[in-house]
Amino acid sequence: MDAELQEAVIEARASIIWGESTEEAADALRAKGFKEAQIKLIIGTCLKERALEIRRLGLRDVMIGAGLLLLAAAVFVGAYWLDFRATRALHKLFGVGLLLAGYGGWRCVRGAERLMDGARTSGSLADM
Repeated sequence: MDAELQEAVIEARASIIWGESTEEAADALRAKGFKEAQIKLIIGTCLKERALEIRRLGLRDVMIGAGLLLLAAAVFVGAYWLDFRATRALHKLFGVGLLLAGYGGWRCVRGAERLMDGARTSGSLADM
């Protein structure tokens, strides 16, 4: 019987991590014989774990974005230092710098959004 209860908790955790509603997980736990206090504790723990993981992904995005922005800044400084007007290759290098800055900025914004809205973000963690 204990293994069945543990399996029910694992299934509830998985459903919450995958973005399903907490009511579905609670209903599944009720069907397995859990009491309301236990259900609230299990659901609360799973929601906290999900929010923490979303914030971890947000921090990762911010760090990647910041690194790309620093790399873009290095490209811009390098292009300026090499006299940007000199060759067509430097124009291409400047374009690469713009792409890096745009993508890095997007990753920073997306990461900041996840950091701030971790608990309210919906959807599967695998899609993030």
